[in-house]
Amino acid sequence: MYYLVSPPLHITAEAEYKKFQIWVRHSNRFNNITDSVPLDRNINIKNIPSNIKYISPPEQLSNPDYEVYTDGSRMDEGVGLAVCTFKNNQNSDNFLFKLNIYNSVFQAELAAIQHAANWAASNNYKINIFTDSLSSIMALKSAHSRSQFVNTTKEILSTARDLVGLSWVKAHVGIPGNEWADQHAKLAISVGEELEIPAPRSYLNRKIKSYILHNWLTYWNNYNSASGIRTHADKPTQTGGLVRLVDVGLNLKKTTSTTCECRHCSGIDAKGVERK
Repeated sequence: MYYLVSPPLHITAEAEYKKFQIWVRHSNRFNNITDSVPLDRNINIKNIPSNIKYISPPEQLSNPDYEVYTDGSRMDEGVGLAVCTFKNNQNSDNFLFKLNIYNSVFQAELAAIQHAANWAASNNYKINIFTDSLSSIMALKSAHSRSQFVNTTKEILSTARDLVGLSWVKAHVGIPGNEWADQHAKLAISVGEELEIPAPRSYLNRKIKSYILHNWLTYWNNYNSASGIRTHADKPTQTGGLVRLVDVGLNLKKTTSTTCECRHCSGIDAKGVERK
C-alpha cells in the first residue's frame, strides 16, 4: 500500500506562480525551468475571427486531384509525422517530418494536416485528407479551442477551404492508405526532415512537476525539525510523493515511542515491531 504525501505549500505556491508567469504572461524569466523551449500558448477566443473560430471542412470533395493520408507517431526515439499522397490509388509522394521529443502525437497529427492543406493551396490541388486522429478533427471543429497551434491549423484550412476535404478513418482496420501513412510516420522518426513546432502545455506541466520535486527534495535534505527528526513519510520520491504505507507506519511508531527519550531510536526491530 502507498501513502500520498503532498509537497510543502510554499513550494507548490511558488511553482504555480512561475507556471502562471510562463504560460499566461509569456515571461522569459524562468527559462531555466523550460530549458528555453518555445511553448504553445492560449489565445483569447474573442480575438479569433469567426471564419477561423468556426470551421467545418467538407468530409470529401468530389473529383479530387489527390487523396492524402496523414498520421503521427511516437516511439521511445521521438515523434514523427507523415503526409502520403495518392492518385488513382497509387502512392505518388511521401512527406516525412521529425519533431522534437517534447512534442505530442496530437501535435504531430495536426502538423500533418497543416502540411497537407498547405501543399494543396500551394499547388492549387483539390484533395481529400484522411486522418485516424479523431481528437484532431474534434479540436478543429470546436469553437472553444484556445491553443495557438490548433488555431493556426484552422487558419490554414480556412485559407484552403475550397481545396480540402477532411474526414476521419478508423485506424488499423486494413485501409491501405492509412496503413501506409502509419508506417511512414514511424519511419519519419529516424529519417524525417526536422520540423520545429512549439511544445505543448503538457511539457510545461512535466517540467513544473520536476521543479517541485527538486525543490522539495532540497528542502527535505536541509530541513531540521525541532526534534531533529525527518521521517520517510515526508521525503519526496520520483513518483511524486508516494511512499510505502509500511514505511509511514514504521516512522510514526518510532516517533511516538515512549521507551526512548529521543523518540526515534526506540525498541523497534527492522520490521517495525516493538520489542517487548
